[in-house]
Amino acid sequence: MRRLLLVIVAALTLPAAAHAKEITGLAVCGPADCEEADVSGFGHDAPFGGDSVGPPPGRFYRLQLEVDGQTDAFGGLYYAPVSGLVAREDRPGVFVWSRLAPPLASAVKEAAKRVEPFAAPRVTGARVGGKAVAGDASSYGALLDVTGTPAIPKSSANAVDIALEAIAPNPWTAVKLLYYPEDDVLFRSPGTYVRLPNADAADVEAARPLGDGGGTTVPWIAIAVGLAAGLALLLLARRRVLRPAPKPAAAP
Repeated sequence: MRRLLLVIVAALTLPAAAHAKEITGLAVCGPADCEEADVSGFGHDAPFGGDSVGPPPGRFYRLQLEVDGQTDAFGGLYYAPVSGLVAREDRPGVFVWSRLAPPLASAVKEAAKRVEPFAAPRVTGARVGGKAVAGDASSYGALLDVTGTPAIPKSSANAVDIALEAIAPNPWTAVKLLYYPEDDVLFRSPGTYVRLPNADAADVEAARPLGDGGGTTVPWIAIAVGLAAGLALLLLARRRVLRPAPKPAAAP
């Protein structure tokens, strides 16, 4: 009986040991080069913990995490040095932001000092459904942090994907965006629904730059400057007209 129990315990223990994952390498990468971080002694501990709300777009690095000799075992990983948070792609278009385990956080922070980071991402193109946004597509970057009334769409009819483009892959412009035209609602992963202002909703539906409004922008500042200059000239002319004529000199 005792021997049978030992066999059962061994059978239960061996699979767990076989599936234990060990962090065997970690590199911090910028657009030009990578720097190895010291992960010696980290072992089998979990590399992430404490999921958090993601930071605003800023400078970032790409991380190459090696597990049991397999590079990028966690897929796309990105490190935001200002917040110290790491984004990992849970599934296409959905990123989870977490903190690194303290030993890894220190190693990554130290390695990042020797690498030039990627610049803060900027939207260089956008598509609404199958239609490319003509003109200033960078205006669609505002959708990444647009605020408004939280609203759940009543209908998913005619919902369209909004795809953003950037120079380098990053966890901000790669997020999944969906627009629900029946309710003027924007979905932003991992689970934010917000009602767009009427003007922005109209621009999205027309696949034109946000703030365009579909019409010609009136140059109010230039008009105001011109009116002010004209008024100044008018006042100057009036002063000259109203200025009394000089008295004639007295006869000798």
